[in-house]
Amino acid sequence: VNELQNGQCDDQVAFKFVQAISHDVSNLFLSTMFNQKVHRFTEWGSLLMAKQIRILEEYFCSHVVKYSGNTLLILREFKKLSQTLAIIQLTHPQDCKVFKQSIGNSDFDLNQDEIRCAMTLRSDWTEESVSAALH
Repeated sequence: VNELQNGQCDDQVAFKFVQAISHDVSNLFLSTMFNQKVHRFTEWGSLLMAKQIRILEEYFCSHVVKYSGNTLLILREFKKLSQTLAIIQLTHPQDCKVFKQSIGNSDFDLNQDEIRCAMTLRSDWTEESVSAALH
């Protein structure tokens, strides 16, 4: 990391390093959110979490700009996490019907099971309202 900060690392190596770290960090957050069953989000909590994730994205993107100028690869690594946060920021579970239409079908997009899992992260949405919104 010191070599990165001091500019003593090859640009391509630095770029790959930052991309790999951003992938791991994003997956760590996403898997923690999906696999734990204790902590759920209020609308306010989801906004605070989204702000923190944007700070991380910006941090990784700022390093990538130095090496390649292309932040799309970093943003792609955070895509599922960003989609999850967008879902839990929705006002009502029914709003997810419209949001689902904007989600693609790449490996970097949420699948149907992950969308359901994301919806269950909201503390004020019941299982019944989530099921109704998905059908």
